[in-house]
Amino acid sequence: MNKIDVTEAKNIVNSNIGNYTAFFWYSTECPVCKQFLEVELPKVESEMNNWTMYKINFDDHVKENGVLFEPYSMPMGYFFKGSSRLFVGDGFAPSKEVIQLLTE
Repeated sequence: MNKIDVTEAKNIVNSNIGNYTAFFWYSTECPVCKQFLEVELPKVESEMNNWTMYKINFDDHVKENGVLFEPYSMPMGYFFKGSSRLFVGDGFAPSKEVIQLLTE
């Protein structure tokens, strides 16, 4: 999973025609984020190869941009098909539940 910033994420969404893309906001101070990104999401990525997944570090974002309209909790996932947002999910979920959700 590649680490990107918000500008890169927006460019990806605007240029993805029909592709499935997920962006996960996380904080380095968040133990739930660490568990989710390091243990659960690799399982999801290996199973859901029709999705491209990226992570955005909230701490880096705040240092560069301050805080205006960012996610209210971590981890937070934004899921797109092309440039259309399908849904937003927050918090921890086991990989099996994430895979089931992305399959549906």
